[in-house]
Amino acid sequence: MTRTIAIQQRKGGATKSTTAAEVTLALARAGKRVLAIDLDEARALSVRMGFGAYDVPEMTSLDLLDGAEATACTVESPAIPGVDVIQGDPAWMRCQTWP
Repeated sequence: MTRTIAIQQRKGGATKSTTAAEVTLALARAGKRVLAIDLDEARALSVRMGFGAYDVPEMTSLDLLDGAEATACTVESPAIPGVDVIQGDPAWMRCQTWP
């Protein structure tokens, strides 16, 4: 059976990424297959999964939301064996118009 666990809260600094990372780690250690999807442009969950803060991959969660196949956006976590990750995308940085 497939289960989906979503951790969301509008307020910043509410430990969403920390909670998601800890749940991911616990499930992986229990032998569960886990896909962590980071939808935050700050990429905090991606960083906790072992990716560099500024090393944005070619395919991210933004591509997934734009219709890309999940398998094309998924990479293996370098920090937690057995966990796949779809990394967040700091697209807002590329889209901002600064005065």
